[in-house]
Amino acid sequence: MRRQKPKKSRMDYFRHAKKRAFERYGLSLSSDDWERLNRQVVNGKGLLLLSESNNRTHWLLEDQYIVVYEKSRKGIVTFLPPEMIMSYLEVRANA
Repeated sequence: MRRQKPKKSRMDYFRHAKKRAFERYGLSLSSDDWERLNRQVVNGKGLLLLSESNNRTHWLLEDQYIVVYEKSRKGIVTFLPPEMIMSYLEVRANA
């Protein structure tokens, strides 16, 4: 019989985002920082770069952080590398 993987908690996604924020931006992300950035997405304070699906969107926050937000998780799940901004600009220019 196949074993089911345990569901990931919101805290698991925070840990992953924290690791990627440090790895890609040198940012020591606290839970308060993560919540503040999540509120920016919810309130539309960032620049929407891409709607990957009805659940996942890519945002530019504070003019420097590219993040993936998952509506079902109600939070940022990862930080993308800053070099990715050029690919979003190309897509927007061709739209």
